[in-house]
Amino acid sequence: MRVLISGGGTGGHVYPAIALANAIKDKDPSAEILFVGAQGKLEMKKVPAAGYFIIGLWISGFQRKLSIRNLLFPFKLASSLYRGRKIIMDYKPDVVVGVGGYADSKAWEVTTNSTSGSNVGDIDQVFPTLQDFSKANIPTNV
Repeated sequence: MRVLISGGGTGGHVYPAIALANAIKDKDPSAEILFVGAQGKLEMKKVPAAGYFIIGLWISGFQRKLSIRNLLFPFKLASSLYRGRKIIMDYKPDVVVGVGGYADSKAWEVTTNSTSGSNVGDIDQVFPTLQDFSKANIPTNV
């Protein structure tokens, strides 16, 4: 089984993601796990320290105050969407898990939209209203 876990930014996202990866490996030692996170964030140190490989996306949030950094946001968004799609297409995960954070939002969009829904068998979400953002129009099981 190939599992892609995406998200991070804070310990509230990173440590549960690592715990999930550990639980998956306990149940299926042959499982392959790949993490995707945001460059420069906590996950880029903690995930490798836990023994897992992680790919960092060039993404960050939009600054709420006037900032020159916001000029980079469209480029970061385009870059992370492109890389996210490439990661998913190359890795071909059986399962994609989003744990929250900037990188997670890109994995969600890429998984549900870029694969045109044809490879998505089921989407389970904490917030059923997120289905409205999916072009795939796949039923949500909560």
